[in-house]
Amino acid sequence: MDNQRYKNEIAEETKRNGGKALPHANGKVPKQSSKKTKDPNAPKKPLTPFFAYMQSRRVEIKAETPNMPATELTAKVALEWNAMTHDQKMSYK
Repeated sequence: MDNQRYKNEIAEETKRNGGKALPHANGKVPKQSSKKTKDPNAPKKPLTPFFAYMQSRRVEIKAETPNMPATELTAKVALEWNAMTHDQKMSYK
């Protein structure tokens, strides 16, 4: 019974409010979600220069030290990347 009364009150309030969302207890009206749906067939974005460098160096480093953990490998490549000049980095663009 109480549930039915609640539903009726909400329906009446919605009619009075012009069919729009009702405000919360704090008086603010909830925002409508404006998130766009992602196209599953959309092409992926190109790799950044760092990730292109990372891809090429990962194979070489794994061949030298096959037991190196991925975190150490990434740290080593990041140190190499930071030591490179801007012109060297742009060759991976």
